[in-house]
Amino acid sequence: QEEKGVWIVEGKLNLHDLEDLVDIEIPQNGADTVGGLIYSALGRIPDVGNQIEIAGLIFKILNVNNQRITEIEIRKAKVVSITKEIEKKAQE
Repeated sequence: QEEKGVWIVEGKLNLHDLEDLVDIEIPQNGADTVGGLIYSALGRIPDVGNQIEIAGLIFKILNVNNQRITEIEIRKAKVVSITKEIEKKAQE
């Protein structure tokens, strides 16, 4: 874990291990690894820098080698309270 709520992982990391790491249940969609989950969700080989959100997590591709996802940054998606934003604007 690089900073709170951010992890750098290998594409071959098992999804069960990822769930333990981030404490979130992740829909597997027939995949066993983080890389496989991303391929399944995108339906193509991603480019470095591509991002996808799955189960409240943002997966950013850091490295692809020979069509394999080798390194991924994972961070928890920030949830912004719309109600708080509306209340703030109402007070202005």
